[in-house]
Amino acid sequence: MRITVNGKSAEFDGSVGILDACRRLGVTVYAPCGGDGRCGKCKVAATGALSPLTEAERERLTDEEIASGVRLACRAFATGDAAVTVRDGNDMNHDRDRDRDKNNNPDGTDIIRKQRRLGAAVDIGTTTLTVTAVDMDSGARVGERVRRNPQSVYGADVISRIAAAEKYGTYALREPLTKAISEMRRELFIPDDAETVVVGNTTMLTIWAGIDPSPLGKAPFSTPDKFGRTVNGAYVPRCVSAYVGADAVASAIAAGLADHDGAVADIGTNGEIISRVNGAYRASAAAAGPALEGAGIACGMTATEGAVCAVRLCDAGGTPDVETIGNAPPAGICGSGLIDAAAALLDMGVIDADGGMRFDFELADGVRMTRGDVRALQLAKAALRAAIDMTTGGDVDRMYLSGGFGSTLNVASCARIGLIPSAIAEKTVVLGNGAITGAELMLISDEWRKKSDMIAEDAVYIELSGSREFERRFIDEMRFPARD
Repeated sequence: MRITVNGKSAEFDGSVGILDACRRLGVTVYAPCGGDGRCGKCKVAATGALSPLTEAERERLTDEEIASGVRLACRAFATGDAAVTVRDGNDMNHDRDRDRDKNNNPDGTDIIRKQRRLGAAVDIGTTTLTVTAVDMDSGARVGERVRRNPQSVYGADVISRIAAAEKYGTYALREPLTKAISEMRRELFIPDDAETVVVGNTTMLTIWAGIDPSPLGKAPFSTPDKFGRTVNGAYVPRCVSAYVGADAVASAIAAGLADHDGAVADIGTNGEIISRVNGAYRASAAAAGPALEGAGIACGMTATEGAVCAVRLCDAGGTPDVETIGNAPPAGICGSGLIDAAAALLDMGVIDADGGMRFDFELADGVRMTRGDVRALQLAKAALRAAIDMTTGGDVDRMYLSGGFGSTLNVASCARIGLIPSAIAEKTVVLGNGAITGAELMLISDEWRKKSDMIAEDAVYIELSGSREFERRFIDEMRFPARD
């Protein structure tokens, strides 16, 4: 039988899952739960010889979606010839291109190709890949590509990726990753032999290096390789531990923690925190879950076009005003919008301090916040806040927020929901993608590489798993702060 996905076709023997067919044809579908049928995010349009609707699909698809031929890729099977369309928003084969050039060239590519000696900085995030082109003579960033990590088809968090590597082999996860990075480099006209620095969390780097990541997924959570060396022709900075990677160390470099006290929190599915207090480094990691990346949220999505990214109260009646990425019609809500929405609904009295919510609240046409969303956010923010407090002691000279959606976070909203202590809100700076900034610094200077090694080697890692203090703080931080 022949299956066609977004114009790509192949012959298959016997019944085959739509998600597996998409993987084998190189069309990666957003599947935060890894294909377990729990999240309902892997929606595709499918026609042809298909298996009957499953109970999971009936629960997670609307009547309109079912009538129009929408299926969950992880639950539907092709039993004969079939055609599948993975739509924008779920199709993960698109770049978000950001090219900048001092001469205001629309995309900078002519000047990049003809006049500059380029290097590459690469950040392998669990959700997002970022590649920047750097002028090695001036140190200026002259081009950027941002793409969803194609491994997301195997799940939203590092544990699901480790499990997938055990099931399918490390190569199955490494190959689409290296292919995507190579494509992004070519689009930026970065030569294959250009100087390169690659950062990422420890799991992502381990898979990219072609190393079996299974020791990272089970006690005692040992690290197969802490790096701090050249791998696959690129320099990879040293990791602190199994769950505090080179991305967090790079963010610490970008925040200036090599030279002064402060703290940086790389916020995402796995929150990584590094602090420097009185010259001493501490580090920890908290499993926040994928809620802040849009997974496990009723209308959640990644930070792509149409995602509600900001929510504000705009009148005395408390009607929220929403902002979407690209000013496109609302299609869902991403992490920064989720935090803003919770802060606004707390001020409106729709959500109480315990997270209680009497009814689902519609933020925009077709985009709502549910009681389940509030609980998922509580779990994420409680884990992150407990880790921040234990790593910083509750107060620092300066707090930096970094991560995949760090450039859009509203500090006031973070303080309102209790993600960061209110006492340090005025001392908090949104750093954006500190990992790529730190990687760029290490790309152009060996001195920054030495400083990153120093931070990674000197940092005392605080193991939160099994810590009674962390458990106590986590429970306490489930509550939202009372309104001032």
